[in-house]
Amino acid sequence: TTTTTTTTTTTTTTTTTTTTTTSTTTALVPAGAKLFLEENGNKYYGIPVADGKTLVEGTVAETCEGAGMRAVCAGDSSCHWSSERCEVVAMESNPCGNAMNGLSRKICGNKYPRDCPKLDGLFNYMNGWSLGECGTVGGSWCTGGNNYVSGKTATYYAYCVKN
Repeated sequence: TTTTTTTTTTTTTTTTTTTTTTSTTTALVPAGAKLFLEENGNKYYGIPVADGKTLVEGTVAETCEGAGMRAVCAGDSSCHWSSERCEVVAMESNPCGNAMNGLSRKICGNKYPRDCPKLDGLFNYMNGWSLGECGTVGGSWCTGGNNYVSGKTATYYAYCVKN
């Protein structure tokens, strides 16, 4: 008697390939934005405030945040006009409350914002100021934003920093 045994072995090999895709998203600067200054890795912009928006407290911060930026503080972190909604930057940190003065002195030859036509229509975030945001309009410096609506007679701009 002859017995034959047949053994069949099946080997299955599974190969898994994992592909990782990394993408970097760079927020685009909104149309109509004004680049005022690049310094120490920061870019300082005027970002157009949406038509129909009044420059009440918070409008500048909202506009900057919507553009992937931060509002510039009008002083250092101990300044009562500063809050977590803005970024302290060296050129604007001293003295407290001199909104846009550092920028003006750098781009307009050591002049105050009211004497710097490049800043006309620019508003700075001002935490807790009853008059709204602080703007430079028509030769006036720190005019109350509560009286200004962007797009009504002019487009107004939020003072923002991107780093």
